[in-house]
Amino acid sequence: METAKKSQVSLQAEIKYNQRVKEENRLQHQRDIINRNRVVQFVSNWQDNAVAVSIKSELKKIKESATSEIEMANHELLVLRRRDMAELLEQDVKTHKTELSERKLAFYEDNY
Repeated sequence: METAKKSQVSLQAEIKYNQRVKEENRLQHQRDIINRNRVVQFVSNWQDNAVAVSIKSELKKIKESATSEIEMANHELLVLRRRDMAELLEQDVKTHKTELSERKLAFYEDNY
């Protein structure tokens, strides 16, 4: 009877031990999942930040390029306006000279 009791006690101890091992394995698995999720979250945040920095850098380059193009266009427009104004003034001078010569008047030019 004592052997039967020992075996009963032994079985109960073995069952409790197995339950503890299963519970410990379950908890360890849960900790592993939590750690993996943390790593995944960290990598995801890092990638999001890298993309944001990349986009910001790209926007800065685009802005600098656009600013440069606007400056060049403004300079070109200024040169064209000056050229057109010089042509217009030359035409006015020619027209004025012609009108004066038709009226037999003098046109004094100062060549400074």
